[in-house]
Amino acid sequence: DRIMFPITDVKQRVIAFGGRALSELQKAKYLNSPETPLFHKGHQLYNASFARKAAYEKKSVIVTEGYMDVIAMSGAGFEQTVAPLGTALTSNQLQLLWRMAQEPILCFDGDNAGQRAAFRAVETALPLLKPGFSLKFTFLPDGQDPDDLLKTQGAGEMRNRLESAKPLSQVLWEKEYAVDNWQTPERRAALEQSLFQQINSIADQTVRSHYMRSIKSQLWQAFQKPQTKSSKSEFKRSQFSQKSRHLPPNGKPGPTSSLMTSPLLKNKSSKNYVHEACLLVTLMDHPWLLETEDELISSLKFTTPTAEKLRKAILEAHFTQNSLDRQAIQSHLEKLDLSSAAQDMHRTIAQNGRTNADPDKDPKEVREEWHHLMMRHHKAEELKQELEAAERAYMEEGNQQNFERIKVIQQALKLSLNEVI
Repeated sequence: DRIMFPITDVKQRVIAFGGRALSELQKAKYLNSPETPLFHKGHQLYNASFARKAAYEKKSVIVTEGYMDVIAMSGAGFEQTVAPLGTALTSNQLQLLWRMAQEPILCFDGDNAGQRAAFRAVETALPLLKPGFSLKFTFLPDGQDPDDLLKTQGAGEMRNRLESAKPLSQVLWEKEYAVDNWQTPERRAALEQSLFQQINSIADQTVRSHYMRSIKSQLWQAFQKPQTKSSKSEFKRSQFSQKSRHLPPNGKPGPTSSLMTSPLLKNKSSKNYVHEACLLVTLMDHPWLLETEDELISSLKFTTPTAEKLRKAILEAHFTQNSLDRQAIQSHLEKLDLSSAAQDMHRTIAQNGRTNADPDKDPKEVREEWHHLMMRHHKAEELKQELEAAERAYMEEGNQQNFERIKVIQQALKLSLNEVI
């Protein structure tokens, strides 16, 4: 006396079943197949195999609480909807979601249970956050699930709620701020301590520092009266205005202008192109890497337009085809008129003495080279961000120390790009 729901892996192979009771008298509303070597419910998402193509095309994935929610959402045009299998969202399921979209939207019922589920998801996600990857949350009216909302208010209202979903940082704040009144210094200190403890669980240092700044700003806004700008800040603004009036025609101070003509900046574009070509050719010749590396590839930033087009095309092939090999990649690129661009990438790395264009290379060696390339790519990106920050500081403050900092970072970036090649 149960409705059976096939559960599939990402290649649409049935690996388990879920059963929903037809009678309210049943002790368990839902039952899943037992854990097996093929099926671990904390590692799977219902409908993931069918939702991944829509998620890629719409750059969005929606998470609801159960099978029926997924079916109702898909029937209303939200094909990019998935659900955990009767459990709270796990870290493994979160990694699957991030392979489909960078900011999955968790859609919860508007009751206390829905709020508790959202708060558990916040706690699960915080340690795993990384640049560009987070969660959003939308809450339905109290007592309604997605099917109820779609029937009573239509897909348009659901779309509005999804588009106005709250970022994780806001839900974290509301989760802590709503539990008490904060009229005494001691209570405010307790709130601050709780928030900081949770933020310190974020492993990524960059994300953690941004969260810390955001929460400090929210604490200030909640408990402090706005103050007028100090004479010191006004003085600094005035000094910057005077400095800007004496800039040369290119709008930058003299030392920075000389830096813009350095050999590094003249050659940076071509070196970037060679490195990006190495990454792309490795993927084209060894598409099996996409099964585990698609999340990283989605987050890459390429500086050359041709490389960026190829990156997106390769990802599109991966997300829209169930089986992907070297020939399938080539066929997909031909359809998009990118064959010549791909050939140019192969020529480029061959001319620079790289061996990535060898489809018969040992997979272990391929993976090692891939991780080395990725490590160098991320290092170069970090140095570019540091360089931009140093140049901004020099523009605002001037001084020799900032100027020397720019030169040091430029030299490190130059060495990093040379080592990549």
